[in-house]
Amino acid sequence: MHNFLPLLFLAAALTVRQDHAPLRAGCETDDDAVAELKSGTPLEIRYARSGSLGRCYKVNASLDGKPVEGYLTEGAISGLETFEQGLRNAPTVTEDRPPAVSVSPRDGTDQQLPTIVRDYNSLVGAGLAAYKNDDASHALDYLRQAEKVHQDRSVELLIARLEKEVAGDKSTDKLVSSRFMLRYEAGDISSDIAHSMIAFLDQEYTRVANQLGCSSTDRLVTIVQTEKAYRASSDAAEWNGGQYDGRIRLPLFDLKTVTPQTRQTIAHELVHACLANLGQWPAWLHEGLAMKISGQTIPAQYRTKTKADLHAGKMPRLENMSQSWTRLDAEHAATAYAYSFMAVELMLDHYQATGIQNILRSPERFPIITAELDRLLAE
Repeated sequence: MHNFLPLLFLAAALTVRQDHAPLRAGCETDDDAVAELKSGTPLEIRYARSGSLGRCYKVNASLDGKPVEGYLTEGAISGLETFEQGLRNAPTVTEDRPPAVSVSPRDGTDQQLPTIVRDYNSLVGAGLAAYKNDDASHALDYLRQAEKVHQDRSVELLIARLEKEVAGDKSTDKLVSSRFMLRYEAGDISSDIAHSMIAFLDQEYTRVANQLGCSSTDRLVTIVQTEKAYRASSDAAEWNGGQYDGRIRLPLFDLKTVTPQTRQTIAHELVHACLANLGQWPAWLHEGLAMKISGQTIPAQYRTKTKADLHAGKMPRLENMSQSWTRLDAEHAATAYAYSFMAVELMLDHYQATGIQNILRSPERFPIITAELDRLLAE
């Protein structure tokens, strides 16, 4: 599932955070790197989106005196806090005779917005801020106004996705901790379950962050739904049991208790959120680490089959296992997860002395590690 969140050129001191930052052709794990940028390189943001790599930004930069453009993950950019503050404070201009805009908040009442007209930057920025604050209804209102000013395919796609979410997601009750905002539908999910889940989220975040070395000052939105509501409001595959797309989305298959399966899913999605905070990483690393750290395993038959296929040269190289798996059928997804889990097991064992945090701090070395793992897996 992909979110396209345009932002237009707000002034901020945006630079590349570290050397050898990969500038990619897109926001998916299978998108190629078009360049490597040096630490301190000035950036101009065009818009943001979310993909299988998490949240990333379309940027303009200069490399060896020549203009380049592509996508950087938020972890590769310094100055985003200043940028988003500027986005929130984008100016508005009063117009003499525009019609008032009526919107319907989550409580079902109608509210009259001030009679103002905003430039495209401000409208899209307001939509992005509303989306980040988990207010899809107001985000839709701002984005629809933006579309009247300027047609943009990325905005159209985001509107379509948010329309589906608003229609299918009736979760209105909220719990807040220092790190999470959990939203749920009290009519189907009890407050006891919700309190148990947010406590577990806080606990697991600490564990995952300590293992991988991530950190964030922003609250992570977590949406908990019945399975029916989850399917109705998202584009998840039938086999999918949870999502991270900048927010964690969880279906509950048992509404009476927080099952071990739900706890594993929470940990799994927190690993995705943590890795997205640290940079751009391929799908096999995302899924393999998420399985390993959450305590998931793979059935013996898949391990046996994957080993046989590897030795027979039937499996793709890891470097070709970077794309999103959201459109795979159940059987191919099971094979991809098994392969990724085995690759991560091997990586953690073979590079035990290096440690996973050091690996994640050195993305420029990751292609070398991947090539070595491909060699070892084929033996």
